Amino acid sequence: MNSIDCMNLIVDAYSRLYSMAQEQLKLLSQERLAEFFALSSRVQAVQRQVSNLNKKLLGSERTGVGKPVEQKARDEISRLQGLIEGIYADMEDIIQEKKEVVRQELVKLNKGQKALRGYHRADKTPPRFVQKIT
Repeated sequence: MNSIDCMNLIVDAYSRLYSMAQEQLKLLSQERLAEFFALSSRVQAVQRQVSNLNKKLLGSERTGVGKPVEQKARDEISRLQGLIEGIYADMEDIIQEKKEVVRQELVKLNKGQKALRGYHRADKTPPRFVQKIT
C-alpha cells in the first residue's frame, strides 16, 4: 500500500470518527448512556485503525516508498481533527453539567438523611404507657 492510499484510508477513518462523535454528542445530550458506551467501543476500534494506518504511513515515508503525501489530505485530516476535538469539548461540558446536577442531588439526599436521623430514638427502650393487646 502506498502513502496516498494510506492517507485516503486515514481521511475516511477520520470522517467516520467525526460522524460517530456527532452521534455520541446526540446520545449523551439525550441521556442514552447504554448506546453512548456501545458507540464508544466502536469509536475506539476506529481510533486503533487510524493508529495502525499512521504507523504504516510513517514506515513508508521513512523508506521513501510511494509518492509524497498530498497536502490536501493532511489539511482534511487537520480539519476533521479540529471538528472532533470541538465535539469532545462539548461532550465534556455536558458531562460536567450532569455531574453537577448529580452532586447537588446527593447533597440534598445527605441533608435529608441527617434530618431523618434527628428523629431517631437513641435510648431504644420501648414506650412505658403502651397498652399491649393480645
